[in-house]
Amino acid sequence: MNTYLFHNSILLISIFLLFISGCSKDSSPTGPNTPSVGDLFPLVQNHAYVFNDYMVDGQNNKISGTDHRDAMVVGPSKTIMGKSANLIIDSVYYSNGALQSLDTIYIAKETDGTVSIMSNSVIFMPFLQPAAGIGNVYNIFTFDTTLIYQGIPYHQSSKVTGVLNQKENVQVSAGSFSAYRFELIEKDSTIIGTQLTSSEFRQTYWFVENIGPVKIFQTSSSSGMNNTVQELISKNF
Repeated sequence: MNTYLFHNSILLISIFLLFISGCSKDSSPTGPNTPSVGDLFPLVQNHAYVFNDYMVDGQNNKISGTDHRDAMVVGPSKTIMGKSANLIIDSVYYSNGALQSLDTIYIAKETDGTVSIMSNSVIFMPFLQPAAGIGNVYNIFTFDTTLIYQGIPYHQSSKVTGVLNQKENVQVSAGSFSAYRFELIEKDSTIIGTQLTSSEFRQTYWFVENIGPVKIFQTSSSSGMNNTVQELISKNF
C-alpha cells in the first residue's frame, strides 16, 4: 500500500496541507444519518489482511508480471491529536516473496463511523463518512490559491470528494461479498499564465460490513501513473 490501500488516496492531496491557511475543509455530513450501515472498517488489533496487487491496462486487462502481495496488520491503538487511532502496519512483497517495502499509517474512527487517515504525521484527513448518507457526494478537501512568480500568475486548485453508494456484489480471490462501493475523487488543475493542466485521480473501494476493504480500483488521468487493482486473498478473522 505505500500504505497502498490508503496512502495512494491521500498522497496527491497531502502536499496541499502545507498550505493549510489557504484551503477550506468540510468534513461534515451533507445528508441524513444511515444507522443501518454497519462497521465498514473494524479496527481490531492483530486483524490481518492479505491482498494481491496488480496493474491493468486501458481496457482493465491484467498486465502480466505486475503482481505483488500486500499484507496489512492492524496494530495497537494510541491517542493522537485527541483521537483514538490504530497503527496500520503494511508490508509489500514481490512475486518471489522478497520484501519490497514496509510502511505504517494511523487510522482513526469516530463513533458515527467516519474513518480518518493521518497523512505524514501532519493532520487527520476525513476519508470514509457513512453518516453523509448513501449516494450523497460530500466534500473532503478543497484547496484554491493563486501566486505571482516573476510576474506570472500561478493558480493551483484541488478538490477531493467522497460518496458511499449502495451495496453490490463483488468477487475477489477470498470469495464473493455484498459490499458498499465507496468512491474517492480528486480533481486538480494548475494554470501558469494561460496554460491549463488538469488531472483526475479516482479510487473505488468495496467495503464489507465487519470486515473492511476487500477490493480497490485506482485510476488516474495523469501520464506515468498506472491503473491498479487490489483484491483480498485472505484474512485471519
